[in-house]
Amino acid sequence: MRWRKLPAKAHILVGILAVTGAWFSAAMITSVNSYMQAPSGIVPAYDNGWMFDEGYPKLTLFVPNDIVPALNVKVLQSLGMEIKGKTANSLIVALPVSIVKQLISESFSGKTVGDSILYAVLTDSAKESLKDVPLLKIVDAIVANTVKEVGVYTVTFKSPTYLASITHTLFAAITVSSFTVAGGYVLAYSRKKRETCEARTEIWNIHRFNLNNHSRNSYRP
Repeated sequence: MRWRKLPAKAHILVGILAVTGAWFSAAMITSVNSYMQAPSGIVPAYDNGWMFDEGYPKLTLFVPNDIVPALNVKVLQSLGMEIKGKTANSLIVALPVSIVKQLISESFSGKTVGDSILYAVLTDSAKESLKDVPLLKIVDAIVANTVKEVGVYTVTFKSPTYLASITHTLFAAITVSSFTVAGGYVLAYSRKKRETCEARTEIWNIHRFNLNNHSRNSYRP
């Protein structure tokens, strides 16, 4: 009864909020699922053939400009690193996942730059000043800068499979909703038809009852 007391505009507003909230939730869930299946920034190892020997798959990273001068770019390129471009604050590179994996493992092992594989790709002038710096500090700076450049709130939406996933979700929702609405109409029609038949039967019974009473009264001596 209270629902019927709401004005038409309130009904429309509630409907818009319900649809918007449901689809926002679906978009977020689908983006995260897509990112877990195919993370954005991963350069795949297959392109008309497997390219493992060339260092693929590779991870796109935004290396801060204050770290770039300390790196020996030629050595890194010989190990499979590719330079993809620049931004105002970063150098965009694609680094083999095997190297990234090793750097992360050494970072969380508590190693310093001097004890890690990063030391081998530093310039001579940077080796002395960075050898005692915790590797985690350098790796964390690169990861944080990458997330900042890509967009902390949009990185999952940039997965290469997101468009296909959200399209599938959209058409699945339309299909399910269509069947639900059709089922509702069929149920309502069946109920209305049954009620109509019951009403006709009741009217016929009343009419027959009246006819019988009229007949009895007409032949009464």
